[in-house]
Amino acid sequence: MTLEPKWRALDQFRANLDDDWAVWRGSKRTIVGLEGVSDYCRKWHPLRTELIACPGEGSLLPPPFIPTLACAAQRGVIAAYKRAVYIWAALVIFWLGLYIYNRFDIRILPGISIGFALLITVYIELRTFRYLPALQERALFLHWLRMDHRVRFGLALSGSSIALIGCVQLLAVNSIGSINGLIIEWGGLFTDVRAGQYWRLITGPFIHSSPEHYFGNLANILVIGPIAYGLFGLRSLPVFLLGNIVGAAAQIAIGPQHHEALTGISAGILSLFAFVVVAGTALGLLPRGGGAPIAACGIVGVAVSELMTNNPATLAHLSGVAIGVAAAWALVLFERYKSI
Repeated sequence: MTLEPKWRALDQFRANLDDDWAVWRGSKRTIVGLEGVSDYCRKWHPLRTELIACPGEGSLLPPPFIPTLACAAQRGVIAAYKRAVYIWAALVIFWLGLYIYNRFDIRILPGISIGFALLITVYIELRTFRYLPALQERALFLHWLRMDHRVRFGLALSGSSIALIGCVQLLAVNSIGSINGLIIEWGGLFTDVRAGQYWRLITGPFIHSSPEHYFGNLANILVIGPIAYGLFGLRSLPVFLLGNIVGAAAQIAIGPQHHEALTGISAGILSLFAFVVVAGTALGLLPRGGGAPIAACGIVGVAVSELMTNNPATLAHLSGVAIGVAAAWALVLFERYKSI
């Protein structure tokens, strides 16, 4: 598979068979006439799926590609992100106040992390979208994410894999009798790994300690899995597996010993987030500024994970990020060497 930003092609849009101004949502025309279309464009956001029929254009296009409407759409997006900056700044101040009021309770820190991550992200987005070509790139990328067959296959692969993990665990727990019994048999038990049962570094992460733990990882893999597969194909699979193994090994070898076993695929998921952001940015596979919201999703995911447990595997999470960054730069150097 050649690594190239296929989302940049304008031929991904349907042909325009309309002879009037119109807004199309899928195969349905929802607004007709220049006045109505202009009003829609002032409220447009890159996440919206509607396309515009412009007289004389061969394809249905997002508003930033139509000169008559581009400035109105850009002003609307900038205004929306300005409001988002104010909202997240207020929430961060609230979390900081709560943190101080509760005498620096560390349980509040993940909430502050989420607030800061989203505040920084919306500010970066605001700065990015002041440049019209960046807004055009984001519209292309998001349309590609919705329509590309490789992304859809990646979504199906991610969904079926995490569903299989859950079903196998349910069957195993029913057979063995309890989640603790399953962890004893197959989990990443610290003492057993140290005793030489290294295969547990592979099987252990695929066990989840609670429904909340499982569904948190399900949400995260459904976000990053399709993007990773759409951009990098099967190259992303070994990154995920290695992130899990190294994350488990690091937590067991040098992490705090406040629990007896490591569970969950969070380290592998975070390695995918880091891999996509670093390699996608360095190789030009992401739109301008596109790494920021993806990184924010990863940060929010791990922060929520750490909020849901009293004994988070922080070192495993950080090790997963390190593996993703290392794999990304290895791929970048390889691709650059090929082009020499």
